[in-house]
Amino acid sequence: MDQSLKKHDITSKVYGKMEAGHLAFFHCGKRIGRMHFTDQGTHYAMMEGFVFEGDKFYQLYKNVIIDSKART
Repeated sequence: MDQSLKKHDITSKVYGKMEAGHLAFFHCGKRIGRMHFTDQGTHYAMMEGFVFEGDKFYQLYKNVIIDSKART
């Protein structure tokens, strides 16, 4: 993970739906990843901008500092 990225815990806002052999994960109505069940175990595939670590779902973001004195 890029060190400049921050993580926001969204675990309590994620829900899942069973779909053709995998569990799809959703946040705010958008698919954010899926979990596959195989003989070798459980595998997670997350969309860009989301991670699953330590039994929690996180949305990744960059901290942006806006200089209020700068004009374009």
